[in-house]
Amino acid sequence: YKPCDPQVIRDRVAHMEFCYQELTQLAAERRARLEESRRLWKFFWEMAEEEGWIREKEQILSSDDCGKDLTGAVRLLSQHRALEDEMSGRAGHLQHTVREGQAMADAGHFGEAKIRERIADVQAQWAALEQLAAVRKKRLEEACSLHQFQADADDVDAWTLDALRIVSTADVGHDEFSTQALVKKHKDASAEVASYRSVIDALHEQAQSLPPEQAQAANVNERLAGIEERYKEVSELTRLRKQALQDALALYKMSSEADACELWIDEREQWLNSMEIPEKLEDLEVIQH
Repeated sequence: YKPCDPQVIRDRVAHMEFCYQELTQLAAERRARLEESRRLWKFFWEMAEEEGWIREKEQILSSDDCGKDLTGAVRLLSQHRALEDEMSGRAGHLQHTVREGQAMADAGHFGEAKIRERIADVQAQWAALEQLAAVRKKRLEEACSLHQFQADADDVDAWTLDALRIVSTADVGHDEFSTQALVKKHKDASAEVASYRSVIDALHEQAQSLPPEQAQAANVNERLAGIEERYKEVSELTRLRKQALQDALALYKMSSEADACELWIDEREQWLNSMEIPEKLEDLEVIQH
């Protein structure tokens, strides 16, 4: 055993203290870098998730299917509105992730360049998705309008055929009573034909709201021209039937009045034929009166 100078011990302890402090500082720095790395990779993972979601919705929104009829178009439009609601909710999550990335970049994170590049890329994809959704919505709304027009036009055609069947009948009744019943019924039919003009006018307005290319492809103008022609035919037949019923009613009224006159004449003839000349003067005066 050899005695040791206390200063040597103190220097040794001081050196150990310094080394330990250095180790502690390195560990803290290492922990900070690892935390920054964790935040960075969490950010990249969330952005990748957002990008995958965007691509999935892009495939849906790129579909050319706008429905084969009104029911299908309305169903697709309802699904699209649900997707828009989902996008609104997803936009909040994306903005939160973007703010996290921007905060890291503003704080001088070692991945600042890649962070800003990634944010710009995903934001551009999101903007493209929103534009695609707007285009898809417009197409679906236009498809719904076209199918609604066609359905309404089908209803007008069905009404026209039914009205033609009613106003083209040749039945004018067999007597004054039956003809008066038909006149009253025809008056209601005429009022319905006149009021239906507003329905056809509304169909014209509906057609004007359609995109020109859709209206041309679906031969909307030809459809409207056919409807106008049939409605004109219904109106003309309505007028002719009204005149025919009025003529028949006038004829039956005249016949009825003639029958009444003939009955009155027959009664007077019978009375005159059965009349005897009385023998008394006072009875003769009564008969003469």
